[in-house]
Amino acid sequence: MDNLNINALLKTYASKQLNKGYKLIGTHLYEDINGDLIYLRMRLKHPSGEKWIRPFHLDKNNLWVMKEPSFLRGKPLYKLPLLAKLSDETVYITEGETKVDALIALGFYATTSGSSNSATDANWDILKNTNVIIWPDKDKAGCKYAREVTEILSQLNCNVQWIDTDELNLPEGGDIIDWLQKNSAVNKNDIQNLKLISPLIQSQHNINYRIAADITIKPIDWLWEKRFAKGKISFISGDAGVGKSQLTANMAATITQGNDWPDQTKCNPGKVIFLSAEDNAEDTLVPRLMAAGADLKKIVIIDSVKRLIKNENSIEDLFDINADIPELANLLGSIQGVSAIFIDPITAYVGDIDDSKNTQVRATLAPLSKLAELHNISIICISHNNKSKNQSAIHRVAGSIAYVAASRAAYVVVKGKRNSPIRLFLPLKNNIGNDQTGLSYSIEECQVENGIISSRINWESSCVAISAEDALSDNNENEKDAVDEAKDFLAEILADSEQNAVDVYAEAEKVSISAASIKRARKELGIKSRKVKGIKNGNWCWSLPKKESTEEIC
Repeated sequence: MDNLNINALLKTYASKQLNKGYKLIGTHLYEDINGDLIYLRMRLKHPSGEKWIRPFHLDKNNLWVMKEPSFLRGKPLYKLPLLAKLSDETVYITEGETKVDALIALGFYATTSGSSNSATDANWDILKNTNVIIWPDKDKAGCKYAREVTEILSQLNCNVQWIDTDELNLPEGGDIIDWLQKNSAVNKNDIQNLKLISPLIQSQHNINYRIAADITIKPIDWLWEKRFAKGKISFISGDAGVGKSQLTANMAATITQGNDWPDQTKCNPGKVIFLSAEDNAEDTLVPRLMAAGADLKKIVIIDSVKRLIKNENSIEDLFDINADIPELANLLGSIQGVSAIFIDPITAYVGDIDDSKNTQVRATLAPLSKLAELHNISIICISHNNKSKNQSAIHRVAGSIAYVAASRAAYVVVKGKRNSPIRLFLPLKNNIGNDQTGLSYSIEECQVENGIISSRINWESSCVAISAEDALSDNNENEKDAVDEAKDFLAEILADSEQNAVDVYAEAEKVSISAASIKRARKELGIKSRKVKGIKNGNWCWSLPKKESTEEIC
């Protein structure tokens, strides 16, 4: 194309990158079947390994713009004119154009839709009834891309196989380019002789089934009878500051010591694993476990996961349910005797998913549920309630009802009556046990070794019959009452003159009005704040807003 001036595009759109040391390593043209340019993708790379990849096309004014054009039937595949010449040849598919170019240079038919997120946006119709070999990148994104392409091509009656990347001795994240660099003398025959595997997608006819009469029934194996079962996922949710983490420490102590549960049911002793993203092990989690009386020798705390990167170095990363279930299964095999895993909070470990979408949440939790079943352990997930106080109790767990739907039992922790130290532990859902009564507890400060201060739970002796729905509703009303009282307090204390904010908080505490209630009341009343220098207790003073005069002007 006459007006395709790569240097001009670089100067216009990538001058910052070029000044930072990025180099152009590829310009990939996407053409129609006749070889006419539709759009291009420009690829720059920094010596550090960072990439800059952008699409460009001509707009209706014949000017280059930095984005893909619109496609009526999906974006075109890379090297479309070559695919139009197919007869009985096998087509290789990779993630990314550079890898396709490398395969074509070796004499193969090859194509791609582009990046790892592009499979479902492309039009794959030209490959209908074709033999296809997919060469996945050896990472999570590469496997995802290969699975999505396989699903699409299966509907087009394609025969799909994958290169077995486990046989290629590549590091995590390795791809065809890395393999070719390590094996510079390979030819087309060498690649054709690589081991192939069938993709992990079953046809709709391969249904696994059993006759009910052939199934041997078994009783539920309880961790906590009628409340938390082994082999299942359960949830505990609640607002911040209600004692969810202290509750898990108390449960861990019961499990590791083999003590009775607070409702006097028996607990068989076992080991516990913690995934705790919010509480530091040294100054919070372990002191709480000590305060609860746990056997620390039976508790494993997972800090991180070591991941290999392309240059064969490793990084420390947060555990990810989507990627690290096999490693967790290996850990369970090596420890032996684990009864429960606490994941606090679950949302920290589900990776980059949209937790408002039920299908994504269910797909993420499914391997976790299978792990619980295979190893006969109770997996107890902790979550915060969302802030939508007008929703029903079951919809307030995390960001999606799918979390509760995927569990067999779910409990909510709620504050008791206003100004009461009592916390209510109430069933939200229980498909396999007691969903009628809950328990209550308070939290007390205590000292562990070396003078370190921590906290622990004291269980109340009687059961609680209030529902989670009613308790949350009462809690909301308590909050409203508390704010109304705080508004009256502020109106009185600020009636005659402005007051130092620190003094206001101190006076409120004396009459059991919380700082949170004062903050909400201040906002609702429109309290004015003024910065004043030289005040002993702080620089901010509060005053009531001036009332507009209602007197008539005569």
